[in-house]
Amino acid sequence: MHDINVKMAEIKELIEAKVRHPYINQYINTPKIDEDKLLLLYSIFKELKLPQHQIESYIITTMLVQIALDTHETVSNSSVLTLPNTLKNHQLTVLAGTYFSGLYYYLLADIDDINMIRTLAEAIKDINEHKIRYYQKDADHFDTLINTVEMIEVSLFRKITEFFHLPKLTELATKMLLLKRLVSERETFASKGYSILFDTMRNLFFPVSTNVEMVAMGIEEETYLLQMIDKYIAHLKQLIEKCLVSNQTVNKLLEVRVKELLIS
Repeated sequence: MHDINVKMAEIKELIEAKVRHPYINQYINTPKIDEDKLLLLYSIFKELKLPQHQIESYIITTMLVQIALDTHETVSNSSVLTLPNTLKNHQLTVLAGTYFSGLYYYLLADIDDINMIRTLAEAIKDINEHKIRYYQKDADHFDTLINTVEMIEVSLFRKITEFFHLPKLTELATKMLLLKRLVSERETFASKGYSILFDTMRNLFFPVSTNVEMVAMGIEEETYLLQMIDKYIAHLKQLIEKCLVSNQTVNKLLEVRVKELLIS
């Protein structure tokens, strides 16, 4: 575990160095690096017994894709036209996402890996298509909605594990990242009273009461939707436990982190 922690810390520093830009960082927050996704990527590429320099290249480029996608997702259209500073932040956030995208293309081209470029490009296409569906709130069934959220969260990792033929890690990464996203959405809804996921669920289960979007959600509606998500989260945790049992090659650090998520 110590060796993995050291290697991950080194890779994280390399990623931070890549995304550090003195002008952009004056106006937008430094991109957040999801350490669980970093751990999953390290586990995936370590499983392939690749040279360390190649592992680092693959992880850095994939995390740059993730950071670019996350950065573009933070863009908000609210008050953009009325507040000059907000407009500038908005424009720089868009440009920063594009800048991070350009970095990963540059790095992959530098190592001459056309297959990896194609794999990541396919994942980006899938993610963007599902983001459009998600933000339009046009899911016609609960399972469709959950599948859309899953595709947004896991497409990068699924494409990579499928490309390298690692089915057990595909399943574990999928369930782990979906669990994190649903827990996060639940926490957002519980603290702020709103999330796109829960708003779309309300449209599905209580369509009459949502003709006017600003109508406050009733206690019964809120309780029902929370119970739905809690039930699905519990189901996911059971599936993840089975994944751990069937996948004996998972490194100790990933195993510990997954178990932490299961009891949270």
